[in-house]
Amino acid sequence: VSGLPSGVNYTISAGILTISGTLSQDISSDIVDQEFTVTTTGGGCGSSELSGKFTLKANAEISFQTSNGEQTICFGESIEDINIETSKINTLDQIVIVGLPDGVGLDSSSTPSLIKISGTPTTPVSVTTVYEYTVYTVNTECEEDSITGNITVLPEVDIEPVSGIVNDTDGNGNPDTNLICSGSEIEEIKLRIHGPVDEVLVNSIPQGLSVTPLYFEGTNKFISITGTPEVIFEDT
Repeated sequence: VSGLPSGVNYTISAGILTISGTLSQDISSDIVDQEFTVTTTGGGCGSSELSGKFTLKANAEISFQTSNGEQTICFGESIEDINIETSKINTLDQIVIVGLPDGVGLDSSSTPSLIKISGTPTTPVSVTTVYEYTVYTVNTECEEDSITGNITVLPEVDIEPVSGIVNDTDGNGNPDTNLICSGSEIEEIKLRIHGPVDEVLVNSIPQGLSVTPLYFEGTNKFISITGTPEVIFEDT
């Protein structure tokens, strides 16, 4: 027997020839009409020959065309377009994507051979959030394929008054104005810092007050202002 694909073999038992096996040859495209031949030998009365054909089908394949399958963005920003190449895909219905944040999905310019993921996350996050997504093929003729990536969304930067004289009681988004007498210790001003912040700068504080640099309580970040002002001032 000649011409059998790699991984396919034959056996002979009681005059019966059986061809079987699993294709082990890695092919990127279909091979149509690969011919094999069965030839008898010996016996003294001539020989006989029989031919047949295989059609070898390639498996579906999917891979990142760009190197940004894993990326980090701030909330409110759009992701960089993620381009993904496919083979043996005839329609976009054969592509399924799960795990993306709301607002991110299959771009309208996608084709069966080149799909694009784009968009802007729409769900606010209060802590750094990692969305692991998977793109996989379905309903193909042979084995399916899949790839995985992740999109990390960082929360918006925000400053939240926790205690002290910085309060927004009038609801206008501005801190209240407070008069403090020189020589009187202020109530600790404690501010919670939201978002991916490594350093906070505080400007124009009166002499005698000090700032405790960014510190953690559990997973929350804070700064504090404490002390006794040496002049009469109006906090703005």
